[in-house]
Amino acid sequence: GIGEPPIVGIAPAVANAVRHATGVRLHQLPMTPERVLKALRFDPSEVLAEVGVDAHLFDDADNLIPDELVGRMLRHCSTRTGCGDFALRVGRHARLASLGLVGALAGSSPDVRAALRALSRFLSLNDGASIVSVSVEGAFGSLNYAIYEAGIEGTGEIYQMVSAAAC
Repeated sequence: GIGEPPIVGIAPAVANAVRHATGVRLHQLPMTPERVLKALRFDPSEVLAEVGVDAHLFDDADNLIPDELVGRMLRHCSTRTGCGDFALRVGRHARLASLGLVGALAGSSPDVRAALRALSRFLSLNDGASIVSVSVEGAFGSLNYAIYEAGIEGTGEIYQMVSAAAC
């Protein structure tokens, strides 16, 4: 889609960084928590089950995962693996397809402005605990993300993942 080319160009560099950190080469995108755990030589089913997550949850991008569960899962995976940048690794390999129908809508937009507006308008369908907004002034634009629901565990990890995914 229109918003994916910059992300695709980054993938080889991040895959190399993961290889240098873990000694394992990742060849498949998107890099879900399950794939990152495998690269770090952990059993994804075991680690994710410890926070009540079935590893097959990531098999379908249309599965909606609430921020509360995402934050708890990312924090646990980071702690369990000793990998402080676990959320960044997951986010760096996010694709529009990772957002299911909302990502498909953004990816089929006629231009970047329309794609960002689609994300802003419809991402709340995937996640009711945060807000996405777009600001456009002339040739410049910004995509903003904020968690507004109080008490969500792992907000730092969520912000890391989202920040990496937006790059």
